[in-house]
Amino acid sequence: MHGWNHISDEDRKAVLEGIIQGRPLGGPYHIELDPADICNAGCFFCNSASFRKGDVLDWPLLYKRIDELIQGGLRSIRLAGGGEPLLYPYLSPLCDKLRGSKIILENLTTNGILLDNNIIDLFLPLGPTHFFISLNYADENQYEKFMGIPGRQFSRVLDNIRILDQKLVKAGIRPSAQIHIQFFIHHSTIRDITRMIELSLSLPVDTVTLRAINHLCPEEHLAPQDIKTVSEHLTFAAEKCRNRMWLIFDLALYGMGEVCDTIVKDLYREHRSKELPRPPGIEYCYIGWYSMTIRGNGDVFPCCWLMPDGKIPPLGNINKETIHEIWCGRNFLRFRQEMRSAMIIQDKPPFQARLSRFTLPLCREHDACPMASQMADTPFYIKVHEQLEKIRHKPLHKISRWYACVSRKIIRSMKRIP
Repeated sequence: MHGWNHISDEDRKAVLEGIIQGRPLGGPYHIELDPADICNAGCFFCNSASFRKGDVLDWPLLYKRIDELIQGGLRSIRLAGGGEPLLYPYLSPLCDKLRGSKIILENLTTNGILLDNNIIDLFLPLGPTHFFISLNYADENQYEKFMGIPGRQFSRVLDNIRILDQKLVKAGIRPSAQIHIQFFIHHSTIRDITRMIELSLSLPVDTVTLRAINHLCPEEHLAPQDIKTVSEHLTFAAEKCRNRMWLIFDLALYGMGEVCDTIVKDLYREHRSKELPRPPGIEYCYIGWYSMTIRGNGDVFPCCWLMPDGKIPPLGNINKETIHEIWCGRNFLRFRQEMRSAMIIQDKPPFQARLSRFTLPLCREHDACPMASQMADTPFYIKVHEQLEKIRHKPLHKISRWYACVSRKIIRSMKRIP
């Protein structure tokens, strides 16, 4: 949950009260650090290739900014990329700095090519909890074709996964440190799902995700008959993984959300019955009071989903401003105002998109962002929802909500007039 389990009760209270007041009362408590906008792969589906310019964060400056983050309450970090994070040339001193300050490596997202013995040894003292490895394809031929990497690297990644598992076991932090892999589903891979699952079951991994790709080239789009084939393979995958491995379907982009939900509900029926029930529609995004994302060129965004959009400007840049100046600055304040307004109104007023500068439609639609449900635990979602309900009943906000509802109905009725 993006490091949520690494913050204290006092931190949670500060986030909650900050949301109610509309301003930060501490933090950021978590960051996603994308230190290098360079990569050792040429994936055709890469969503960051368009803005990647080979930028790398200057280490003396980053050292200084990490000190500022620690003073603000930083607890954990996600190491990821607009490129491959393991290519960061100052990875060793970065890990030393994090270890000395007791900052937890909550998440590493990598293609796994460089995740060898030496790199793993750097991460073990940081108490890592999640390793996300983008394997993406079921064999070296597909791997080479779609990722632009020599096919021999595929076996290297498989070996690195096994080495990682062995080292985590030896260090005594397995299974609290989990290994996750993902595969991509598009036209050329729909008949590889069986092999993807069989390969996953042969590896020491905890979770496998089958994921859709945005901005596909026409020949890789799924036709109606492909959707039917994928559905059949997903049912097989669920049965193979039952009681052996956690299976995640991220295929809503292909219009398969309901199909996947049905399969997953059956697969995890017993597990879900043990979870604390969560009322629908309360999974608001709190990232503006909790975390930030820092790119290799120093630009700061609220999260990785907003970073590659192009229409969303950065909230600041660590090369020009301190962490405090960015976190408490005008742009982050505006982002929080936009998010908080969406939480309170619970609707999409027709003018909102034009007035929004730092948010996308999925930010303002409850449960639309796939990250929202992973931001916090169920008790926290419920507490915030209860506090927001009190705010919604204040006269000014009641008027705003009424206006949003009426405006939306008028526009819908006008669209039906021939």
